[in-house]
Amino acid sequence: MPLDVSVVVPFYNPGPNLEDCLGSLREQTLSRNRFEVVLIDDGSTDGSGTRVDAWVARHSGWATVHHLPERGGPGAARNIGIDSADGRYVQFLDSDDALTPRALERQLEIADSSAADIVIGKLASDFRGIHHPLFRHTVTGRTLDDYPLMLNLTVCKMFRGAFLADHGIRFPEGPHYIEDQRLCIEAYARARSVAVVGDLVCYYYRRRRTGGHHHGDTPIVPSDYYRELAGIFDLVDTTVGSAETRANVLARFYRNEMLGRLRGPAMLAYQPGYREDLVAEVRALATTRFGPEFRDRLPAIQRAQSRLLLDNDIAGLITLAEGVEAIRLRATTAPPLWRDGRLVLTVEAGLSWRDQPLQLERDDAGWLLPQSLAPGTDPADRRLTAADDDDLDLDLATVSFADGALWSTTAGLHVDIDDDGRPHIHGEVELDPATVMGGAALAPGRWGLRLRATVAGLSRAAPIGLTEAPAASSAWVRTDESGLHSAATFTTGSHPLGLHLDIDESVISLSASIAAAGFASPSIGADGRITLPVSGVLGPDSDEAPATLILAPLDEPDGGVVHCRATLRIGPDGAAIDATVPELPGAAGRWEVWLRIGEIGGPPPEQLPVELTLNGSGALGLTPMHGPSVGR
Repeated sequence: MPLDVSVVVPFYNPGPNLEDCLGSLREQTLSRNRFEVVLIDDGSTDGSGTRVDAWVARHSGWATVHHLPERGGPGAARNIGIDSADGRYVQFLDSDDALTPRALERQLEIADSSAADIVIGKLASDFRGIHHPLFRHTVTGRTLDDYPLMLNLTVCKMFRGAFLADHGIRFPEGPHYIEDQRLCIEAYARARSVAVVGDLVCYYYRRRRTGGHHHGDTPIVPSDYYRELAGIFDLVDTTVGSAETRANVLARFYRNEMLGRLRGPAMLAYQPGYREDLVAEVRALATTRFGPEFRDRLPAIQRAQSRLLLDNDIAGLITLAEGVEAIRLRATTAPPLWRDGRLVLTVEAGLSWRDQPLQLERDDAGWLLPQSLAPGTDPADRRLTAADDDDLDLDLATVSFADGALWSTTAGLHVDIDDDGRPHIHGEVELDPATVMGGAALAPGRWGLRLRATVAGLSRAAPIGLTEAPAASSAWVRTDESGLHSAATFTTGSHPLGLHLDIDESVISLSASIAAAGFASPSIGADGRITLPVSGVLGPDSDEAPATLILAPLDEPDGGVVHCRATLRIGPDGAAIDATVPELPGAAGRWEVWLRIGEIGGPPPEQLPVELTLNGSGALGLTPMHGPSVGR
């Protein structure tokens, strides 16, 4: 039976990430008899070749390794991987990275059902930027003419082996820049069917932890880099058939590989001589290959940048880079609520520049970037046009703290420009934890909620705060037939700030929220019944959960703890803890109060900001950390 997939893994001094990479291949749900692992050592000198030999020996018949002299780039190693592959499909995997357990199975399923030449699996990363709009939906049967495939030009995807062979698609060998992009452009141009997996994270870009050398670790040599980029432009001219698609592809390169290196912190950090060389090379390529029709496809910030580049105005480019870096996005929501199992956020957001609201200018033809942001440019260079409308993108991002996986919710968000020229983002967004992961429920864990916006060529993201931040942590709890299930929590005074969503860990975050809350009006009855109203915790319906109050003696630390059965009651008007204190040992004393939600063996208890006292007359009292004591 022929193999379905060959996973090609080139490596050169990979450091400790290699073990995670290989481990992710062992964990694949696709049967071992359906795929193979082809490892290519590109002349490693850190002992990783020996480590891989030992690993391959343990997986004989499933994994192979080829040892090469160093070639100065991954192209030759990947080509040997292609030539050695026995699978119908070839999946490229860098040794720094990892596949998720279902990656091969899901991608192969989509490849076979759609006769795909290329399958692009959803990406996640703990350090690098991902063009997430590409992965909002699972799509099949797409081409470069009808889908924004140019948002992903990394080679770490799945290719049909016969497709690569039929068209002679190979990597350039030797020390090359952007060899990934060269192969992807040719593959996209020739592919009749491309699929994108949007409902499952398939590939993790991982930050290299320690050691190892990477081909991209050193700055580019501008003359070499842009000579190679000009060669890619020649490839685009000869392989991309549609004139409109060809223009869009080239405009993408102009925006990213050319103007992109002249903005942001990198532009400000270059040494003056290097910056001058870089600008000269970018300008030479821009003037010879890109006419006004390409610049018209750019949003306002990049159009202003292009004007400064063509004028060889390096000071202006620096001023624009400094100005853009000073633009911030700030986002808030009214206190969230749960509606039919969905978290509802009423989002308000705006852009600020140097701690003041960003204000656009206006003339008879429309809105403009402020002149002070891009001095030396004409109104036509700074005007918001149809290109800005095409570039506009807004979403509420649900981001995993564990691995950086991101899922987008776009419905309900809008942007307007008020009469004073201030962009205003707003809308009511409903986030359904049961479906937001490409139709599946969010995985257990903590997820950050961030607003992301691309406006006028500027991309920014911001945590979502509250319009009126509470004095302490707060939680808005969703309950269902299984009891406490998830909670939206807001954290102040710690990192990270902002609104978060906790899935199947809500009892932990809820305990922490209650522990941080103030108890302005605790009460204790004559029968020893304690009621602790909890601020900032709300639920859509009345619900209750078992809990335990644990009393730890302060005056006699060895006296033993006392457990009190308790109930956490949550409703739309607030929450409270009810418990009854049993007879306490001794005639007098003080006790710390700890809370555990759920049964013993569940989450660890959290200390509450109250203290229980017993005086010599047998009277119980409660002393909040802030506020007056109460007693019976």
